[in-house]
Amino acid sequence: MDRAQLRENHRPFPEGTLIVKESRRPNESFVWLIALARKHGGAWKWDEYTRNFSDDDLHEGFASADVCTGCHAAARADDWIFTRYQGE
Repeated sequence: MDRAQLRENHRPFPEGTLIVKESRRPNESFVWLIALARKHGGAWKWDEYTRNFSDDDLHEGFASADVCTGCHAAARADDWIFTRYQGE
């Protein structure tokens, strides 16, 4: 997928797409969560890594992929991804 397709919000995403999300808590400067969505075999595979303090290592940290799939089902019509491209 090229940038023009990203800007146009082209869906579905092609096989092999990797989306990375990082999150910070209010009033904290460090990333406490990194979430990955990988499209493989026509389906999304989910992973999350979390930490509680800035000097902690990130650890795999979700209960199950069903938690991600259950939430993202609300975005099924958009290939299971909520976020729109916000590049340059």
